[in-house]
Amino acid sequence: MEEWKQGFLFPEQEEEGMFWEQEDTEEKNQWRRRKKEARARFTAMQNLPYEVKVRRAERRAFEFMEEMDKRGQNAHVSVGGLDSITLLVFLRRIGID
Repeated sequence: MEEWKQGFLFPEQEEEGMFWEQEDTEEKNQWRRRKKEARARFTAMQNLPYEVKVRRAERRAFEFMEEMDKRGQNAHVSVGGLDSITLLVFLRRIGID
């Protein structure tokens, strides 16, 4: 929390030199609320059953490929480690090659 006391410069306000120095500004409270909501969503997604996570991942993969097709583009997986190997196996298992 020390950064709040020192003042916080928003990137879009850099040229104007506007600092966020107040302890309880409305912007800071909104930021805190959005951060708390994002953390709650992330925790909720982490707590989903494995099967639901797999279905969500499948849906995202197919959505991505559909978007690539709409744009007339291709996609590939560059394999170089365990994460990318796992992704490649997963995509091939669901029928994306």
